[in-house]
Formats: sequence, C-alpha cells, structure tokens
Amino acid sequence: MIDKANSLKRFFISEKVVSIATIVLVTLLTYGVLIPWLGYYRDDWYLMWTAQAQGAKGIVELFKIDRPFIGVIYSFDYFLLGQSKLGWHLYALLLRAGGGLAFMWLLRMLWPNRRVETTLTASLFIIYPGFYQQPNAVTFKNILLAQTCAVLSMALTVNAIQTKRAASRAWSTFFSLLLALLYLMIYEAMIGIEAARLLLLWYVFHSRSPEKKFSMRQLIRYGWPYLLLALFFAYWRLFIFKGMRRAVNVDVLIATYEASPLYSLSSLFLDAIKNALATTVFAWAVPPYQFLDTGRRRDFVAALAVATIVTGVVGLYLWAWRKTQLQDSTREPSLSSLHSSLLGITIVALTIIPIVAARRTVIFGLQWDRYTYQSALGVAMFIGGAAFYAIRTPARWFFIMGLITLGVITHYFSAAYYRDFWEIQRNVWWQISWRVPDLSDGTTVILSLPPEAPLREEYEVWGPLNIIYNPGAPLRMSGQIPYPGIALDLEQATLQERQMRSVLVRRDYGKSLVMSLPTSQSCLHILDSTVPVISPYEPLSVSAIAKYSDIDLIRIDSQPHIPPVDMFGKEPEHTWCFYYQKINLALQRKDWEDAARLADTAIANGLHPFDQSEWFPVIVAYVNAGDMRSAHKIATRMASDPRVRATLCAHGKTERWQEGEYEQAIDAVCSGK
Repeated sequence: MIDKANSLKRFFISEKVVSIATIVLVTLLTYGVLIPWLGYYRDDWYLMWTAQAQGAKGIVELFKIDRPFIGVIYSFDYFLLGQSKLGWHLYALLLRAGGGLAFMWLLRMLWPNRRVETTLTASLFIIYPGFYQQPNAVTFKNILLAQTCAVLSMALTVNAIQTKRAASRAWSTFFSLLLALLYLMIYEAMIGIEAARLLLLWYVFHSRSPEKKFSMRQLIRYGWPYLLLALFFAYWRLFIFKGMRRAVNVDVLIATYEASPLYSLSSLFLDAIKNALATTVFAWAVPPYQFLDTGRRRDFVAALAVATIVTGVVGLYLWAWRKTQLQDSTREPSLSSLHSSLLGITIVALTIIPIVAARRTVIFGLQWDRYTYQSALGVAMFIGGAAFYAIRTPARWFFIMGLITLGVITHYFSAAYYRDFWEIQRNVWWQISWRVPDLSDGTTVILSLPPEAPLREEYEVWGPLNIIYNPGAPLRMSGQIPYPGIALDLEQATLQERQMRSVLVRRDYGKSLVMSLPTSQSCLHILDSTVPVISPYEPLSVSAIAKYSDIDLIRIDSQPHIPPVDMFGKEPEHTWCFYYQKINLALQRKDWEDAARLADTAIANGLHPFDQSEWFPVIVAYVNAGDMRSAHKIATRMASDPRVRATLCAHGKTERWQEGEYEQAIDAVCSGK
C-alpha cells in the first residue's frame, strides 16, 4: 500500500500538469465528440461565399460597417483554414480550451493554495451551459476568441503585479494591453470586463496587506494603462466610428434613451437584474430543460454517457488529490472561497450592464444566449466560491458534479441539434445538385426547410447556391425564404435590392423557383406550377406560392455542378431521394425511358418514399414509357394516403396531362383501385 501511495504521489507530483490535463479533457469531451458531423450554419454562409468570391479584400469590406477589425481576423483565419469544416471547429475547440486554461491560471494566481477549488471552478467555466453556440463555430468563434483574449489579458495583468522581474512585468503588461485591445475590437459589449479588471487589481492589492488601508496610488499605478485604453476605445466607438448597421448604431441607441430617459433608466435597472439572474441561475436550468424536453431519447442516452465520462475525469482528479493528501484544504470554509463568490457576482453585474445598456437581453434560444458569455467567468467564480464556502463535503461534490452533468448534457444536445441541422442542409444541397444541373442567371430560389431545421435569413440560400453553381464569381442567382408577404411579391413579379453588408443582392420574383423539404424524412420537392400534386406535409406558406414556381429556369442540358466536398462532405448514399431527383430530371428532359429505368432500379433495390406524393413522378414515367401495369400498381400505392389522393383528384386532370393513358392512371389513384 505504501508503494502504491508513493507511486501515486510521484505520478501526481506535478499537480499543475494533471489539472491542465483535466481541463483539456473536460473541454475535448464536452465539445469535441460530435465535431466530425458538424458543418456550416446561418451567418457562416455569407462569409464563406464572400471569401470564395471576393477573397481577403471582400471579407474585410464585409465587416467595415460594424466591427471592422473582425474582417481582418476573418481574412487571416480563412487564409489558414479555408473551407475546411473540421478546421473551423477544431479552431473553436482550441479557443475554448485556451480560455479555460487561462481562467485557471488567473484563479491560481489569486488563490495559489486552493488548487482543487480553482480546477473545479475552471471546469464550471468550461461547461457553462448559458452559452451553447459552440457548434456554430465559424460565426461564434469571434466571441470565443474575444473571451479567451479577455481572460488571458486579465491573467497577464495579475502576473505583472506578482512577478518580481522587471522584464517579465513589462512583457506581461504589454501583451495584456494588446489582448485587451484585441477583444474590445472584436466585441465592444465586453468592455465591462475592464471594470472587472480594476476590481481584481484592487483585490490583489488588498490581499497583500489587508491590515493596511488600501492605497489608490497602487491601483492608479498599475491600472491607468487599462483605464486609458478603455476610455480611448469608448470614445472612438461612441464619437468617431459610425456603425452603419442599426443594431450597433450608437446614434439610434442614444435617441432611444433621449426619447424617454426615466423609463429607459428604470428599464435598464430592471433588465440588469433580470439578465443577471438569467446568466447566473437560470442558465443552469432553462437550457438543459429545453433540450431534454425536445431532444431525442438516443441523444439523451449519449449525452448522459458523455457527462458520466466527464464527471469521471473530474472525479479521478479528486480521488488522486485525496490519495496523495496534497496541502489543499477543502473541508473547512475559506475566506478565499467567499471572496471568489463575491468577486464573481460583482463581475457578473459589471459585465451585464453594457449588454443591457445596448438594449440586448438574454434569451435561451435563437442564438441570443450569446449575451451571457462575457459574464461566464464571473458566474464560475460565484458558483465555485459559493460551493466551497457554503456547502460541506460530500454534498459539495454532488452539487458540483450535478452542475457539470447539466452543462455537458446541454452542450451535447446543442451539438446534436446542429449535427441534425447540418445533415438536413447538406442532403438538401446534394439533392439540388442531383436534380438541377444549372440555373438561369437571375433565378430567385425560394427554399423552405422543416421546423426542426428552419432557415432564418435569405443568405442561407444564396450563399451555398452560388458556392455550388457559380464558384469564385459574383452573385448569379439570388435566394429567399418564405415570409408573410412573399405571395404578393411573386404575383407582382417584384424586383428588389438589398444591401447585405457589402454585398448587393438583387431578387427578381418574376424568375422564381420554389423548393421545399416538407419533413426531414421527405425528399426535396422542386415545385412546378403545372404539376397536379402537392405533398400533404407541405406547409401552407409553400403550398400558397407553388403556382409561381417555374422549373423552366433549370438548365436541364448543362453540365452538372457538384457541391465541393470540403464544404458539403461526401456525396450521400443513393437512397430513394437520389432516384426521385433523377427521375424528375429525366421527366423534364422528356426522356421517358430513362425515367422508367430509374424507377425500376429504385423499386428493385427496395427503395420507397416516406411521402406517398413522391410516387407521382414514377407514375408519370411509367405512363409515358407505356408501362401501364406498373403505373397502375404504383398509383395504388400512392392512393394509400387519402390526403395525396384528395389533392390529386382535385387538381390532377389538367390540360397538360389529358393525353394518352395518363388520365387512366389518375383515375386509378382517385378510385383507389
């Protein structure tokens, strides 16, 4: 037993190495498990298209209207990572790990004798569930980068005070200021961290000599460069730089306060309290509940398994610490734990105020959870300090492990949502490439995805569309998503222009092609105003505009365009949807024999649709190829869904299809024979 204990002590002699390994493992397990199945989302698309079409200069121009330095960073990132999905996600993972390690370093300089407490507090910072946009790596790596720079900057500030070497002090101060400027240029709403920095400076000086009266001279001596930097940045941001986007336009914000100052100030106070509660307390309950309520059972099992492994890693660290009996008392409450908690809640307040002042609020959903992350270090300090001060062992360990479990489950479910979202997106674009060899110039593609993977902005359509069909060139086609007034624009063939940052987008609703994925189990439907069948799963917003969809905009004789594999992954397996798209393309070419051959192959391979309306092109193929027996057989299958039969019988006997034997096939569907 003695030999084992000595062996364990030798293994654990470098506690720093083991604690660093713990933080890294917690990060990798929490955020890295599903990375191979993640992709591009939302705002990623206009960035990726601009990078491909306009290069570094275009990326810089893209962000000049609100945060110009981000464009410089993105251009450098794109130079290194290009279109590699894996590269962007690994980059975001590295930033997350770097932020966690920097935070632990900061805590250990503040409380060097509280090794277990600082490691667990850093773990809480890593898995904080209030911000769960890690899978949306390209867009939100900016916030991760800003947070990592801010925490490392604060750590270097404390290091500059504590080091005895003049050279080390100078270098620490220089890089601390550089990182401070960097994070402010990335995300100005994090300026509250500069107030938190002064608070930590005060605490360091007070801890050195608590019996002496605090000297303002010391705070000014070490804090003036940071204060000056913050004031200079604030002056530049408020009075020199004019943001062109309304969301970051200071003049618009000031006008709002001037219109009703008393109401605005009272709202500011109440919103600060509400957002602080959401960031500190509700973040540990609302996101986990939302994901558990809507997530799939298999994902819950996987999330619980990952959480068990993560808590096992942390538990192994605790076990090894207890076995080696290192000098790190955690049994009795410590004033340093109380100080951590008080500092943490104060930092939360200081970092929330700029967010609330900018008329932003914390919402756990639709990416608005990003307004919590600037306060995550304060939340971790508050929760970790409170746990070690107010809760006795072993309840303390259950409390911390419970929080870690909730955090890991939240992040796994978030990654699972984005995994499924990406799978739907990439399948849609591959199906479009199977069905559409090319598109006419000026086509406006209107795309609808199912409720579990909804598109929010038009650039989620024209971005990937032009990357596939017009790579490295100006916009040739436009995109849109269904919105309440779109039917009127389609009816009037409206011409529109929208300035999307530095990109001018022109839309011609007189040249529209409507596409829809009614459910995640359906195939992509490219609607045709002359075809009599609309899926019963189609949302009303799509059914109402189907009559404006013009498939003649598809260039059926062009060479096919293949989605770039580094962006869209390998071509999916050729299941039913592949044949469905190819049958429709053959029908549009009036190659009846090829369409019937494709239908035969699909049926022979045991493939069939989830959505019975997708049998319709097969019937068309067989009728026009003269195989009425097969046409009637498939018509009977199609008739098994009464909703499909009702739609077909109401609209099926159009002039276009009242030729030859086709009408008999329609009659077979309608009669159910």
